[in-house]
Amino acid sequence: MLKIITTLSMVLAAHLAQAQTQVQPFTKIEAEGNVNVIIKEGPEYSVTFSEGDGNASAEALDGTLKITADAGRTATIQIAAPKVTSIRASKASIRVAGGLSQEKIAIKLTDGASISGNLEANSVAIAARSGSKVSARLQTGSFKGRFTGNSKVSLSGKADYARLDASGSTLCLARNLISQKALVRATGNSDMTVNTLGQISLSVDETAKITCIGSRTPSIDDARVVLAH
Repeated sequence: MLKIITTLSMVLAAHLAQAQTQVQPFTKIEAEGNVNVIIKEGPEYSVTFSEGDGNASAEALDGTLKITADAGRTATIQIAAPKVTSIRASKASIRVAGGLSQEKIAIKLTDGASISGNLEANSVAIAARSGSKVSARLQTGSFKGRFTGNSKVSLSGKADYARLDASGSTLCLARNLISQKALVRATGNSDMTVNTLGQISLSVDETAKITCIGSRTPSIDDARVVLAH
């Protein structure tokens, strides 16, 4: 009898720890609060609450999946969708499992939010501020990155064109993001490393610093621009 009760308790615990819900179609995700969000491309739309499901909620409305979480125990939510083109996060942690492959991807992070994973699209745009963190591998024709505040950014992969704008105390490490053409701007106390094989245009102000890696020497004479190999 004790064995039966114990087994039943284990089954119920497993069920409570992970509950999958079908939701209406969406292409956009908005996450706010103390939540880990795992995104994976798949044929159907679903949301799976893995941990702390009592502290988080998810609702799909007008093409946007909105996720909110309380300030208590960290919740973990797994999301499956055939198409995700927009991600907005505040305080939340986003991880792309297996990568996203779309025509266009736009990401906006605020208030210490983070994102990691592989992104493949004709156009990728990432904006991060207020201590947010980005760790992404890109495969794109056009990349636009705008990083402010105390953001920490690590980029790798390939881009035909890259436009990078850093301000505040941002640290942007794009040594492993190889672009064919780039427009780079750094202000405030920001520190950037870029790698461009072709034409590059630089703008640096205040106490900012740009380190350039690549075969093309930028046409700028400024002590704040460092050439490296």
